[in-house]
Amino acid sequence: MRKSWRSPFWNIVLCLVMSVMALTSTASTIGCFEQPGGWWAGIGFAVMTGLLVVGAVRALFVGVSAGPQGITVRGVTKTTRIAWSEISQITLGGLNSAAPGGAGASAPVVSRTRPGKPDQRVELKELGSYGMSSGPSLTERAVADLNACLEAWRESSRTAEHPDAAQRRS
Repeated sequence: MRKSWRSPFWNIVLCLVMSVMALTSTASTIGCFEQPGGWWAGIGFAVMTGLLVVGAVRALFVGVSAGPQGITVRGVTKTTRIAWSEISQITLGGLNSAAPGGAGASAPVVSRTRPGKPDQRVELKELGSYGMSSGPSLTERAVADLNACLEAWRESSRTAEHPDAAQRRS
């Protein structure tokens, strides 16, 4: 049941942009260390270079995957795991954040419910699209596939809880 969704083209573009930024930051680091008294700024630029290198590597793996345990969302800065048991529904929704939301971008939205915590709406921004292509977009295909994975998990959970019901269906 393992499925993954990502955009290799945009992952590579993001990696290249962050790599160029890391090279620029490296040049600034060297320049600062060559200046008298510039070692504080050099340390700051060195830290920034390290963060950009890590971001460039992580950019190659930005995406969403569904496995037996749930959904894994890999972003540039963090990885989030959502267990199937915490998901009440997966829908296609508009992005609420910043410019993409204002421009009409859509993304899969996971309704997450956990005991003792407020319900959460998780936008899978990594799969967002503007839907300008012909046919179903990556976002629409991902929503359909994620719902199929969720339904398969629910069916296997029902079968595990009530093995005699599965025998009666056979």
